[in-house]
Amino acid sequence: MAQHCRPGHKDAPVSRTIENAVVGAVTGPIVMPHTLLLGGWGLTGRLCLVARTTPLSRR
Repeated sequence: MAQHCRPGHKDAPVSRTIENAVVGAVTGPIVMPHTLLLGGWGLTGRLCLVARTTPLSRR
C-alpha cells in the first residue's frame, strides 16, 4: 500500500509501503463490525496499528 502525503492536511495519509499486514482487530460487535484495524509488524517485531477502514456498511 503506497499513498502520497499531502502536507498541511489533517487527515493526510503518510507515504509508506506495507508488505505484510493483518486485520488485527475490529470495532463494534464481531458479527457486525463497525471498522477494521489493520496492523503491520514494526522493526521491533511488535504488531503496530497501520490503518483503520471507513465505517463498514451493515451488509
